[in-house]
Amino acid sequence: MNIKLGENIRRLRIDISLTQEQLAGYLEVSPQAVSRWETGASCPDISLLPQIAGLFEITVDELLGVNEAEKRREINAIVAETSAMIDKNITEEPICTLRAALK
Repeated sequence: MNIKLGENIRRLRIDISLTQEQLAGYLEVSPQAVSRWETGASCPDISLLPQIAGLFEITVDELLGVNEAEKRREINAIVAETSAMIDKNITEEPICTLRAALK
């Protein structure tokens, strides 16, 4: 998972025609803080994430760039791959595959 919080905040803010100053006012932070988030120089305090997500009408996971559908596809592919190996009586490789996936 590649988290691009700042990029997501910028894109979502622009999508609803909000300025950095307006977003900052809503969150009670400085416009400079919003600018730093969007450039990746810093991140919002974790306690602000639900408020930011709520403003954009998305989940915190979506704000952080977590794609549930993609995660499900990856999990299903790993399950199919390891099941096929097990069906062929290959035992060591599925364990390695699962260990790598967990990392």
